[in-house]
Amino acid sequence: MNTSNGIRVVSVHGPNDVRVEKADFPDVGADDVLIRMHACGVCGSDVHYIKSGGGGRMPDEGRMPIGHEGSGEIVTVGSAVRDVRQGDRVIINPMATSAVIGNGGSEGAFSDYLLVREAGSSGGLLPIPETVSYEDAALAEPLAVSLRAANRAGPQAGEKAVVFGAGPIGLGIVLWLKRRGVAHVIAVDLSEARLELARTMGADHVINARVGDDKLAEEIRALHGTDQVFGVEVCGTDMYFDAAGAPSVVQSVFAMGKTHSRFVIVAMHFRPIPWDVMQFMSKEMTMTGSVGYQGELAEALTALSEIGDLARQMVTDTYAFDDVLDGLRRAAEGDSGKVIIGFQQA
Repeated sequence: MNTSNGIRVVSVHGPNDVRVEKADFPDVGADDVLIRMHACGVCGSDVHYIKSGGGGRMPDEGRMPIGHEGSGEIVTVGSAVRDVRQGDRVIINPMATSAVIGNGGSEGAFSDYLLVREAGSSGGLLPIPETVSYEDAALAEPLAVSLRAANRAGPQAGEKAVVFGAGPIGLGIVLWLKRRGVAHVIAVDLSEARLELARTMGADHVINARVGDDKLAEEIRALHGTDQVFGVEVCGTDMYFDAAGAPSVVQSVFAMGKTHSRFVIVAMHFRPIPWDVMQFMSKEMTMTGSVGYQGELAEALTALSEIGDLARQMVTDTYAFDDVLDGLRRAAEGDSGKVIIGFQQA
């Protein structure tokens, strides 16, 4: 491999200031591994970091490398690393890496080559099954986030759910809920293109949120039946998921939720939200947050051997690394699905 000219790295320098810049080829320490990148998905957090200028996670040097949904081939293995070998196909577990890859650390996966520090002890790499391509493997990370959110609700076969937000995480939640045997899933979004993707993932019904809160609740009641709470008619839905990040979603769920309904928030909210404690309390609702994943990443990666054809449908755009800035802009648009950046290999 020719490394005389260094490597390219995508970094955030300030609000809406993201650049592709040259960097020295990484020095691989005894506990480190070097990966030649093949594919990396654009996450909503990448879009947020660009818009906010790092989201408060800017490293000391004033630039923040981004990208964490990556897959690639190991090209160099440190002398102390025992669990992986040169040539292994792997995905990155950014939550396990000591450098918090792409989320405020010194490395990001939007790069020709990625240094994974302390790879032998961190559990930051997972082997890609032989039947899974690099591009499909890059979907494992967002699918794991979705699976974690679904798991937090404890879905049971035969139940009914509403998923607010049909971006990549919401689409993944729909997919996993249907695989768990949830009987009826409604997806809600402002984009007709995204709602069509939700149908592809298995949504039984979709609603455009532009109908307004009252009409939305009316339609959900018509589909999921009704219940009564202190004489007030509410929706018969068992589970709600906020993958949209709109403050109105929280208020809507508290208003329409039935007794003992569950509510999982996986979307990022950047400002405090007023909420009706009386409705939440009187209905004995359960509300929980969901962030990242634990064992779900390995489960999602393994499942891709079976669900790859379906999961691949959520990819609306693929860009070469030469056009990565165009890909990042596309991912910020409200009608995009999953955007994948591909790395051409010599």
